[in-house]
Amino acid sequence: MLITQRGGRRRALASLLTGALVAGLAVVGVTPASAADTVTVSGGSATWNLKDSWTGYVGGAGTITPALSNGKSVYSPASGSIDPVTGVGALRFGGSTNYKAHGGVLDITVADLRLTISSPTTGVLTADVTTAAGLADDVKVADVAVSTARAGDTLTVTANGALSSAFGALDGNFSDYVGQPMSTFTATLDAPLPVAPAAPTTTTLAVAPAGTSVEGTAVALSATVAPAAAGSVEFLDGATSLGTATVSDGAARLDVAAPAVGEHAYSARFTPADAAAFVASTSASTAHTVTAKTVDPPAPVADPKVTVTPSADVDPAVENKFTISGTGFVGAGAKNGAYVLLGESSIWKGEGPLLAEGWLQQVYVRSIVDGAFRTTITVPAGSFDATKEYVVATSAAHALSVTDRSLDTFTPVTFKGRGVRC
Repeated sequence: MLITQRGGRRRALASLLTGALVAGLAVVGVTPASAADTVTVSGGSATWNLKDSWTGYVGGAGTITPALSNGKSVYSPASGSIDPVTGVGALRFGGSTNYKAHGGVLDITVADLRLTISSPTTGVLTADVTTAAGLADDVKVADVAVSTARAGDTLTVTANGALSSAFGALDGNFSDYVGQPMSTFTATLDAPLPVAPAAPTTTTLAVAPAGTSVEGTAVALSATVAPAAAGSVEFLDGATSLGTATVSDGAARLDVAAPAVGEHAYSARFTPADAAAFVASTSASTAHTVTAKTVDPPAPVADPKVTVTPSADVDPAVENKFTISGTGFVGAGAKNGAYVLLGESSIWKGEGPLLAEGWLQQVYVRSIVDGAFRTTITVPAGSFDATKEYVVATSAAHALSVTDRSLDTFTPVTFKGRGVRC
């Protein structure tokens, strides 16, 4: 009779270990995709012997059906589900173990092991137990403590606990086992973790200079990826790829040395390094216009030429009015206009700054149009000395008369009938 009691306790212990396995499955280091996801047990099995001494005794005195596998009873298949966040769930193990000895006097079957998990590390193991008194459904086998270990999609659960008084009351063979530790219950479960969906990303693009740039100017394309996922950014102009840059701290940059003149539509396309963790994204298109560079025309080169009328046959005895016309008065030297002077040729020959004193007459030409001007100088009768040489000279005006010699000209004037310069 003692043997029968031990057999009942071992069946209760098996149920208890199964419950522990279930609890362990619920709490194994799982990082769920969301609180709403559950881990579904899609297969697996549990091994349990109630108590090793019980299994050894019954095996020696009678039969255990099904036969032990590597010295253990096997319960399969495993099924159920578990919340990976709270650890709450339920597991169920198929199969049964029949213990029979003494010509059938001891005949106990433990089946339909279940574990209801109430917290990450605790649970209740129940079983259907058939004895000489009949079938008892969902009998509490034990309160169990659970520990778990995961390797990929496989969860290994171990459970231990003490057989309950409810289990011991089922059969006299179990009564001596109440409060005693059962053999360790071990389950290996197929329990793939829920896969978190890839996180969305956003990619934005900044173009510098913004809006427009001048031909020959470099354009910087800067992409920002949020969240700051690892990966690369391909920069495009319309459908044309400009190049790729690696994302660092959520940013990537590409410099376009000299984009062509015209309209451009820049965008940035992010490709994550881990496509299972992050979703690719593309920025909005950013318009940019490159304008042609304005080329300044070459600076005009001064080529001053002067016509003096009259320049010959001048009668020094009368008043003379000279008309002076100039062309080629261009360039920086013509900025302030020009001076026109009439006097002795010995006063100034252009070797240095214009001398302002000693001239018979001088005028300031303020307006020079397209390099040309026209002005007059009147010399009173008797102002000339027929024994000396005279010229009409020109020079850059104001401060430039000191530093700029590009408008210097000298046009001689001669006396009437004498061929002598005046």
